[in-house]
Amino acid sequence: ATDKMFSSVTYYLQEKYIKDIVELKRILLDGGAKKEFYLSSLVQYVICDDANVARRLEEEVKEANPDAVIVKSDWIMLSSKCGAILPHDLFTYADEKLFSGLNFCPSGLSHADCAKLWTLVQYNGGGWQKKLDSTVTHLVTCNSLGTRYQCATEHGVSVVTPDWILDSDVQATRLSESYYHPSLLGQNEQVEVVISTEVLNGPGNHSKFTMLEPEVTAQYKNDMEVQERGLSSASNGETAVASNSLVEPKNRVVTSNILQGIVFHMVDYSQCVGEETTEKWKRVIRSHGGSIVDDYDPTVCTHLLAQRTSGKICEKALADGKCVSSAYWLNSVLTTGVMCAPSNPLHFPTACANKVDNPHNCSITLTNYLGIERRLVKDMIKSTGLPYTGFLSKQTTHLICKCVGGKKYEKAQEWGLKIVNSKFICDIIFTGQIPDLSTERHYVLNKEDEFILTHPMAIHMLEPWKLYLHKYFSQPHSVEGAPQKRYRNSDNEENDSTKKARIGSSEAVAIEEKHDGGLDAQGTALKPSVFKCPRIVFTGVSGAMMTKMKEIINRLEGVEVDAKDCTHLVSSKLTRTIKFLCAISVAKHMVTTSWIEKSGEAGYFVDETGYELRDQYTEHTYGFNIMSSLKQAQNKKLLQVFYVCMRLVTWICC
Repeated sequence: ATDKMFSSVTYYLQEKYIKDIVELKRILLDGGAKKEFYLSSLVQYVICDDANVARRLEEEVKEANPDAVIVKSDWIMLSSKCGAILPHDLFTYADEKLFSGLNFCPSGLSHADCAKLWTLVQYNGGGWQKKLDSTVTHLVTCNSLGTRYQCATEHGVSVVTPDWILDSDVQATRLSESYYHPSLLGQNEQVEVVISTEVLNGPGNHSKFTMLEPEVTAQYKNDMEVQERGLSSASNGETAVASNSLVEPKNRVVTSNILQGIVFHMVDYSQCVGEETTEKWKRVIRSHGGSIVDDYDPTVCTHLLAQRTSGKICEKALADGKCVSSAYWLNSVLTTGVMCAPSNPLHFPTACANKVDNPHNCSITLTNYLGIERRLVKDMIKSTGLPYTGFLSKQTTHLICKCVGGKKYEKAQEWGLKIVNSKFICDIIFTGQIPDLSTERHYVLNKEDEFILTHPMAIHMLEPWKLYLHKYFSQPHSVEGAPQKRYRNSDNEENDSTKKARIGSSEAVAIEEKHDGGLDAQGTALKPSVFKCPRIVFTGVSGAMMTKMKEIINRLEGVEVDAKDCTHLVSSKLTRTIKFLCAISVAKHMVTTSWIEKSGEAGYFVDETGYELRDQYTEHTYGFNIMSSLKQAQNKKLLQVFYVCMRLVTWICC
């Protein structure tokens, strides 16, 4: 490499995802490149050799420096060999490139042919390597024999001739690999790789054999990819999503009457998004079966859409027992196609008028959140109006952190910054003030239920939703996934006429009856009718999956409760959490998330048989059987024969 040729490069390394990290570090050091130990506005290049990791990092990188790019280590390696810095555009992970996400390995090709093919593959965003390993997606060869061919066939690697690369480039789309298998070549026939300067510009077809009805293969997409559409552009019945809202997966077909029976009044939004936008929102609401009134009338209005809780109308609606939410809630309902209560802080109006008073010049960033959770926390921060940056610096005052670990976390500890969880931002949204951080509530990391709504204001605003959702699901709706049956328990069998009468009677729900002391996840006393449906507690379930699970149990009229009152523990694996250890002594069933998903498909809570939580490795390691432990706990309580004395008095005889 030319001496100090990389002196103008400032980089950040994803060391776990570099093919030859030792050699790369040597080249960068010898070339005079400047290394940053965490993402900041100084970083120009993020070097990573894993396409999936690069996609997950993309948003965080753009937050730190909008001009920064994620490149493969080949950019440095080949620039070093050429003695000059090559254009980095050929080594990025741009989604629109033809071979993005593909990794090619040659077999039995000449050095000259490999060089020509490498040019095309690299130009179109693909990877090229000589070693056949698990990262290879395509083996390029003219022979249907040999060790590499057999290995690729056994492991599901696509085997193609060089013509597949040439023709796909010429036609600007990935063609079907099945028509380019080397077995279709005649015996001893060789394919000469012919690439002129015209190939990179498009014209010319250098195929050596005729194709049979070419098919266009599906583009490779990341499973975590989500679609973002704005309410401002929705009309004529189009699914609506708030333009500044949380992006959620588009995984359901939204029916036209999901808002049937709801009468909205909207406040605050005309000032912040404009009259034209709110008029479009109103058309979307009507197209999905809802109604909207211009003036708040407690005898007509059922729901209030508000941006702030400080307004008089919002205060009046809460006093009247109306369902109050923000446009984010409407976004979630119309995006997922599931009617549910607000489930995260952004679903509620905020107490912040415009922005929070910031006398101590708070500056916030976040770390260790991914996907939807990251977008949620970032939007929560921005809704408060507090300064937010995508990078950590000594001017940062608070680091919102999901779990222990990472470069940002380590630097924040070194610099003495405040490391808090998302409850810190949640409390600002509900109070409009920056918490004093005097309790452990804001410092506990690695919490599975971090996004569970526990703030008193949220619990207060959720009360009217319980009655509303009971009425909503007891009425006929053609919404996809609406429950058609109730959960059936052998201990609580009812005939159909009794059940319909109970479900249809709103008075029965409104009357306060004596309960047995059970509490839901927010600490609210449960009514007797709740004890006839599954009482569920989650543990070991990720944030994105948790949101999906909650939507299903809300739709099926289940209830999430504290571990000591549960009938069902739902988990993805056996894990020694506090919830698990509490639930094992009281729960009747321990099931996987598949039970919830299957129930959602059926429209009612299905039988638990076949969905039991089992983990042979963990059970063997700790020497127990989970099914036996459950039965034993139900037959005899652990401390059943013990008595606890709160005070012991000792008599001393003289």
